[in-house]
Amino acid sequence: MNERLHAEPRGEAWVLRLVPAPAPLDAAERQRMDAAQARGRAGVLAAWSALAGASDAWRLEWGKCALGDGEVAMGFAEEIADACVRRPAEAHTARAPAGCLSLDATARALRARGLRVAAAAGGVRARFVLACVAAFAAWVATLLRTLGEGRAVPAAKLVLAVHGETSTRTRHVLALRRECADAPVLLLGRPRGSGRALAKAWAGDAPLAWSRPFDLRAALASLPRALALLREGGRLAAAQPWSPPFAALAAMAYRVVLGAASAHWWTRTRPRVGTVVFGHTGLADTTLLERAMQAQGTRTIHAVHGVSAGLNFAGVSSLALLRCAHDARWHARLGGYGACRAVAAPAPPRREPGPPVLFVGNLLHPMNLGYRAAGAAPEIEAMRATADALDALGDAAPRYWKPHPVHARLPAAEVAAATAAAAALGFARWPEAAPLDSAGPLRAVCTPSTVALDLLAAGHLPIVLATQAIDPAAALAGWPLLATDTATLTAALRRLADPAAAAAAWAAAWDRIGPAPALDLAALDPPDGAHA
Repeated sequence: MNERLHAEPRGEAWVLRLVPAPAPLDAAERQRMDAAQARGRAGVLAAWSALAGASDAWRLEWGKCALGDGEVAMGFAEEIADACVRRPAEAHTARAPAGCLSLDATARALRARGLRVAAAAGGVRARFVLACVAAFAAWVATLLRTLGEGRAVPAAKLVLAVHGETSTRTRHVLALRRECADAPVLLLGRPRGSGRALAKAWAGDAPLAWSRPFDLRAALASLPRALALLREGGRLAAAQPWSPPFAALAAMAYRVVLGAASAHWWTRTRPRVGTVVFGHTGLADTTLLERAMQAQGTRTIHAVHGVSAGLNFAGVSSLALLRCAHDARWHARLGGYGACRAVAAPAPPRREPGPPVLFVGNLLHPMNLGYRAAGAAPEIEAMRATADALDALGDAAPRYWKPHPVHARLPAAEVAAATAAAAALGFARWPEAAPLDSAGPLRAVCTPSTVALDLLAAGHLPIVLATQAIDPAAALAGWPLLATDTATLTAALRRLADPAAAAAAWAAAWDRIGPAPALDLAALDPPDGAHA
């Protein structure tokens, strides 16, 4: 669902309102949204810096809640406020997905320019209080669902801490059990099933010791700290440049009270644990737990599962193991982690390209702003750019399409539209069970994602096709074979076909990006010379 924000002059004041505008955004509107997000990114980083004196939990929560939707909202707020100053007799509008436009942020931007706002959404603190009420209701439900699951953690050199799911942020950490079969598992976050069922699914051939860092005693004893943290969050709420929707506010408050209980549980039970490896951290629940662990001498490690976008992987772990050296340097500048490293991976033999062409897309994904704005259109446009580039070169090689696995859970109409477009453009579906690292010679084109590093580690030099805005500070913005449209993709395909140019791009990718190998126990203690 898309919305439209209106700013209309009435007398000496501006009236702001949001109205539904459900039609998909066209290409020009999506480009405008990309520009707004780029502008708003600076506001997010400024707000992050301004929170340096806040608690770790709230600094991370407020910083991350603004990523994506908040960046767009802040960017459009500044754009509309500028337009109101330049053309005060006209009405001004912007259109974006629901949640990406903010009356609060726009009113703030107008007032910063000395303009009067007749009516705007208010009551940020009141919404926060209601969100806290909802958070406590969810907290009680969690307590009832997890009775008896806060069992003691056995003494161990290594504990794995993951959310109760099988996903990209859990698989790489759970894979460590192949090397350390007796490593206990901590179940984090809001429970999505019983711990017993998860343990059975994950155990494999080795018995699995598991626990949730949460029980009735810890929940009750942690209430004073939880309430103090919520009061701090309420004070900060009104000062933030963007206020997330109610559901997001409630989730933030829930993580705070859950984290306070988890921290108290760890402090009280005092597990004898050397290192805890987290698959996902950097929000209030895991941050408060990690600080309790560190206070008792336990080292915490965030094994980052993807290419960073900066604040999305910010955290307070003793050590962050990043997917590439670029991200290790980036997070070292952001601060928060005790150390940031990417263990240098030796470059594998480079596979000669082609002739088949594999397009790997991740734009058909509910977390992609382009998908929320225009459905399957961004994925189809990226495929079309690939097909047009191949046609321009007279290249009749077989073409394959591999969408993000989450596409299977999207509305059938969107999946059908992308599937029909792929067939019309000559793309066959890549077999779901065929891993990229075992593929033979091919030429790969992928949208910006960790897949680029996975392909590189498998010996393929992919072309990264960024048809949507990409943060210029991100690792993939410096990719040697980076394309943004049909013309630049055609040029990249020509470079890939030139042995000397391909060899130079291969060397540059390893030098500039510095991909790390798959997570293993050796990575937990990086050798001298690791990137930091």
